[in-house]
Amino acid sequence: MTHSFDQAAVDRRFLEEVYRLHAAKAFATFTELAKVLQTHRGIISELEAGRYHCNLKLLYLLHTAYQVDVMYVLTGQGEQARSAAAVRPVISPGRPAQPTPKQ
Repeated sequence: MTHSFDQAAVDRRFLEEVYRLHAAKAFATFTELAKVLQTHRGIISELEAGRYHCNLKLLYLLHTAYQVDVMYVLTGQGEQARSAAAVRPVISPGRPAQPTPKQ
């Protein structure tokens, strides 16, 4: 029996793995994670907002660096001995916006 592909569910599970890794202190900052994923530092917020989706490269790099369960991210099924799902970590805001110079 085949199931239809659900990109939103894959994105949600990918983020769940990222939050779990962050809670386990596998990486210190999301900027550090972005370097591992070979992408820009705003990728997590873009995934959260639905402006970007988990792709094969992101999943592969996350798996290679942190041994995440690929089958879990793709299908929701996988390793049974998973730690509890983590919630989105509280992230401090970046630098305050700089005023635009008047011309």
